[in-house]
Amino acid sequence: MPEPEIYRFSPISRLLRSAPSRIDLARKSVELREALQAAFDASGADVLSLDVFDTLLLRDNQSEARRFWELSKLIRKELIDSKAHPRAAALSVEDFLLARVEGMRVSYRTRKPVKTCCEGVLDDVTKIARRALGLSASVDKHFIATEIVYEASVLAINDAVLDLARAVKAKGGRVVLVSDMYLRGEHIGAILEKVDSGAAKIVDHIFSSGDLVVSKRAGRIFREIERRLELGPSAFFHIGDSLLGDVSRPREAGWSALHFPVSDAEAQAREADVAAFIDEMHALGLNVSDWAKV
Repeated sequence: MPEPEIYRFSPISRLLRSAPSRIDLARKSVELREALQAAFDASGADVLSLDVFDTLLLRDNQSEARRFWELSKLIRKELIDSKAHPRAAALSVEDFLLARVEGMRVSYRTRKPVKTCCEGVLDDVTKIARRALGLSASVDKHFIATEIVYEASVLAINDAVLDLARAVKAKGGRVVLVSDMYLRGEHIGAILEKVDSGAAKIVDHIFSSGDLVVSKRAGRIFREIERRLELGPSAFFHIGDSLLGDVSRPREAGWSALHFPVSDAEAQAREADVAAFIDEMHALGLNVSDWAKV
């Protein structure tokens, strides 16, 4: 029989996976900072490319499903408090939640593909949701502004990655953000500004599938970034939490890449939260198990 193939995860990955909290680890660990700097230096890259959500900006342990629920409550409150639309008070939080889910589903399925990629975008999600709720286009700005404020409230800056970004900039390098997300680059920039205005100032470019449609997980966004920055693949060092979109795909494109995984404790907490959320919604008479996820 052939010898078994052994996969060895990097010391950084092992350190992150065993952490009770990556936020605390990033704040306190000198070992993590030194390891990140050493990995970047060894790559010979000039551009530090960072995934945004769960890499530069670390999430709390709410599931995505619960974030949609909390966001629905806030949007409804905003529309009522601002008197943006008289119909808002007659709608329930459940109405806003289900409209959001439908907006996500339709946006991802109907947006015009680019190079076989079809990514949703918040502008379309918002329009679809408010039409389903019978609201006018005047409320779109309230939906989007509330989402930006809410996202910023549940995110924390990754101090270790930010230190690396500052070091890269200090030596004349560039820092770019690359996200597979329905948020446009301008939305991501606004969120980052609210979380840490200093971090926002050192970012040179934000590339999002919400704008470009092509994505990391499809492997198509990397050549587009190279084209826009007029650089070859050897210039880039990418860090992110997705093994596919942030490690395998950029490496296939010739980029250096490093995995920054969600810790085992955080993953378990998110799984527990989505299970609890499904039960809570079931008690309200809603079956959300077909779309609720971490």
